[in-house]
Amino acid sequence: MADDNSLKGDSVNSSDYSMPFALEPHWYFDPAIYRAEAKAVYSNNWLCAGHQSELQNPGDYVRLDFCDDTVLVVCGADNEVRGFFNVCQHRGHILVDDRRGQFKDKILCPYHAWGYELNGSLKSVPNLKQVPGFPIHEIRLPPVKVEKYGSFYWVNLNLDAKPIREALPGLDEAIRTHIPDVDRAVFFEGNSTSLPINWKTQVDNAIDTYHFKFSGSAHRQLSNSMHFDQFERETHGKWLVEWGLPAPDAVGGPYDFDPSASRGKVDGFSIIWVYPDLQIVGMAGTRTFMTYRTTPFGPERTVLDYAYAGAPEALGSPTARAAIDWMNGPLSDEDNAYTHSVHLGHKSQGFSGSRFVIDEALSRFSEHPGEAFHKMLYKEVKPYLE
Repeated sequence: MADDNSLKGDSVNSSDYSMPFALEPHWYFDPAIYRAEAKAVYSNNWLCAGHQSELQNPGDYVRLDFCDDTVLVVCGADNEVRGFFNVCQHRGHILVDDRRGQFKDKILCPYHAWGYELNGSLKSVPNLKQVPGFPIHEIRLPPVKVEKYGSFYWVNLNLDAKPIREALPGLDEAIRTHIPDVDRAVFFEGNSTSLPINWKTQVDNAIDTYHFKFSGSAHRQLSNSMHFDQFERETHGKWLVEWGLPAPDAVGGPYDFDPSASRGKVDGFSIIWVYPDLQIVGMAGTRTFMTYRTTPFGPERTVLDYAYAGAPEALGSPTARAAIDWMNGPLSDEDNAYTHSVHLGHKSQGFSGSRFVIDEALSRFSEHPGEAFHKMLYKEVKPYLE
């Protein structure tokens, strides 16, 4: 795949160092910034709703929430996958609370029992016979754009958005290269947690490999699960991929795995990050991957959504179980503690903004992805603040 310099940031040299671009600290807690991000970023970019294995049968659905919006992605009776706003058109009640599940034959509002077909059209209204001329056939759940790409379903609130294949070219190839079981993978499990932080602190952390070798014990275990000295990165506009070959043994790593079963770089540790807030993480030696979204629900509230899937033969394996428990536990605990501290630091009068360290080689320690994320976000959001 051809490399794209748009995500590399500015190169530097020791004789004439120019501090890389970074967002001002108030971007991490200002309500006006949050409102602008909701319009500029979350209403116009492709957001991952879930893996295809979650939407295989009629009635299967996933719910996707962000900012003030909530969306349903539903497999219809005709096996077509569609997306709608998750809001009843009667009085505005949220239709579905669960993150994923299955409808029997219709979507039923729990408030007044308005029922919708799986294609979003209004099907039933209590007491309708007593209201002649009520326009039931004109009412439907407002649609959102849905496309399947790289074995995942994606949504965009902008019905005029360019196709995801044009917006994120090459991403599907990268997913299949680094997550080779993705096409036949099955959903394992998911969970979520809420943190009192800004969503960007989690993104900054997610695309930062500078801290892997220098922070807590879980991150040192992560480094030990791969050949971190050979860690590689490719940057491609609004997405990037990073990977390390699997370690020759599990010594010092977070869980036991069999290196002899490795298929090369595809069974090492890999991260595919997609703007604005998605990570697809391949866990070394497990045939298992995690999707991880850092979703804003306010200037200082973020929900972390984790979903795990993998090769059918990996479901229930001790190695996959140990990897998932480690991801949910020690590694997430460390990252969440770091990002909470960073969020507090951004509110201090003693902090004027990030100082990214970008080396000439754009190595595994270089923070050029962080600068590029800040630049992309600033470019999209700034017009909504004027």
